[in-house]
Amino acid sequence: WDGTGTGRSSSWHAFLLDDLDASPGSLIRGWRARLAASPLVAGSFEALWRCFTPLVARCPNARGLVHADLLNHNVLARDGRITAVLDWGSSLYGDPLWDLARFSFYEPWYPEFTRVGLVERLLEDFAADPAADTTDLEVRLRCYQLAIGLDSIAYNAWRGDWPNAEQAAARAAALAE
Repeated sequence: WDGTGTGRSSSWHAFLLDDLDASPGSLIRGWRARLAASPLVAGSFEALWRCFTPLVARCPNARGLVHADLLNHNVLARDGRITAVLDWGSSLYGDPLWDLARFSFYEPWYPEFTRVGLVERLLEDFAADPAADTTDLEVRLRCYQLAIGLDSIAYNAWRGDWPNAEQAAARAAALAE
């Protein structure tokens, strides 16, 4: 979003369904052509896309603030309290549950999340917040996890990083079940 609050997409649903290959200003244009280099990953992407798209309609067309990059050492804490949230360059408008879905999707890559029960604690806090929209919480979480997985596949295809594309596809497939 820009200084006037205008986002890249017309709505949250449009953002979720955005074709990053055709989107003006996409940093990974050409990923779809590169995806064809791996029929296995390409097939996984298409199967995951078919699971993902019907879920979008069950998500709110929300316009809350989403950081979208909390995993990359952008949250500072001391004595059990958050003291700063840095680097808002990837932020967007949408469903704030997206940030929690990123922690959940990438949990296998961060064993300390499992060790401290981070995702479960975040879900409990989210559900307990009277201001939070908890409608279709599990469906929305799965939808966003799949979207994050699809984005990861696209990004890694663009980079030609097939091991990470395959890992993202496997993680997303496990969440789709």
